[in-house]
Order: sequence, then structure tokens, then C-alpha cells
Amino acid sequence: MPELKTLPQRKQRCAICERKVFARYWGPSEASWGNSAWPVVNEGRCCDFCNWMVVIPARLAPMIASK
Repeated sequence: MPELKTLPQRKQRCAICERKVFARYWGPSEASWGNSAWPVVNEGRCCDFCNWMVVIPARLAPMIASK
């Protein structure tokens, strides 16, 4: 059985609302912290709530406006 890789414990905060951002485990050796917050902020990660309610609408707005 492969050994599970553990992420270092760190206090990762959402770049938009400052809530805690949790790690997502994609497999035994892959994990990531939160979601990309671009285009709302250029650097940093965001929580799932801000991703769905703020970031994704901001990404879709130019496509909707161009119709």
C-alpha cells in the first residue's frame, strides 16, 4: 500500500473573506489548498464559498457581456 503524503499544517486563509482554506486530497501524493482566486485577486487562494459566489461569476461576466 502506498504511503499517504501529508501536507504541512499551516494556516491558509481565503484571500477574499479570510475564512480558513482546507486542503483537498486528489490521491496518495497530490493535494492542493483551496481554489485560485483570479481574477478577483491576483495572488492567493480562496475558499469554496467565495469560489462559487465571487470568483466563478467574475470569470463568466466577460463571456456573458460579449454576447
